[in-house]
Amino acid sequence: MLLFNAGLIDYRTVARLAFLRESTMSFTLLDLGAENFEFTANVWNWKAALEIIRSFDLISENHVRQLGYNAMGTKMSADEAHMIGEKIRN
Repeated sequence: MLLFNAGLIDYRTVARLAFLRESTMSFTLLDLGAENFEFTANVWNWKAALEIIRSFDLISENHVRQLGYNAMGTKMSADEAHMIGEKIRN
């Protein structure tokens, strides 16, 4: 057993605790023009990447905000994606 927050946690119930699970919220970028190409980032890395994308001022603030939520199905044009990719490479 583990002493946590002035209470006891039985290790047999750890699987039910969300903060101790191995699965984490993530964001997946799918290239709709290429088969089986995807990029996955965890929430911490993705939020930092969004701040960089926001600083480029290439897409609207609303679009950046939508990209910050998971399971939104937000789409981006190929031109927008290429512009962001070029800025990141430079």
